[in-house]
Amino acid sequence: MGAVCVTWLGCSRDADQHSADIRRQVLRAEDLPTKHARIVAEHRVLDPQGELIPSTEVVAGITLPRGFQRIFVFEHEWHFEGALPLQKAENYFSARLDANVQHPNTRTVEYLHATLKGAKELSPVNVTVQQIPGRKGWSRIQIRTAKPVTEQLSHAETELGLARRRLEME
Repeated sequence: MGAVCVTWLGCSRDADQHSADIRRQVLRAEDLPTKHARIVAEHRVLDPQGELIPSTEVVAGITLPRGFQRIFVFEHEWHFEGALPLQKAENYFSARLDANVQHPNTRTVEYLHATLKGAKELSPVNVTVQQIPGRKGWSRIQIRTAKPVTEQLSHAETELGLARRRLEME
């Protein structure tokens, strides 16, 4: 009985010590304002001036703004949507792209043959930003790259290939 009591008391002290350690860790003063500021900064979409912040997502050499989610992808074409107004997205891309800018209507802005300002080595892309109909304050971004040019045969090479096929058919 005495051995059981000693063992039980020993276990009780270990359990009390473990509980006390856990309480100390929980009660230890965390730097909550810094932690909160870091979390807010990670999810912030607009800077203090109200402009869009660049995200970590890069498509065809173009860095997208935060707040846009990829909707679907085709070959050489990417589509994104976000709960941000057209004007914010237009300001974002106008500040970053060298392009032929067109406004086909009041709800669409096209950046044709766009490259990043100061980065001429990238292949030009077409970026279209448009207001999503029926969704106030929402925008869609479409980025299209040129399809690779297939190798073109000269006229003489084409004639030679056709002559070979004719011979094979005879």
